[in-house]
Amino acid sequence: MESRVFETRQEWEYAMKQDRRRFLRVAGSAAATLALGSLPFEARVAGAATDKLKIGVIGSGRIGSTLGGLWVKAGHEVMFSSLDIEHDKALAAKLGAGARAGRRAKPPRSATCS
Repeated sequence: MESRVFETRQEWEYAMKQDRRRFLRVAGSAAATLALGSLPFEARVAGAATDKLKIGVIGSGRIGSTLGGLWVKAGHEVMFSSLDIEHDKALAAKLGAGARAGRRAKPPRSATCS
């Protein structure tokens, strides 16, 4: 690595920003390559297929409704469930055919602690 002499602090700050950007670009590319490269080829091809997923979202607040909306737009079937079922029904109506609101048919067994 070459040694540089900077005349002003601004030159030094600019060089540091460029070095950080270069590092982050390389690190991001490496992470993406490792993540995609570690998946088997069949999994990558299956992910590209048009199979619809059935997704359940617990909580339809800001984050739940945003994620659910994105999944509906991507063509998946999404069911929203929260304490306010009326809000869930309104959200499902707003998002369209791929969204619905509901609750579990059967409540989960309660856990007992001793």
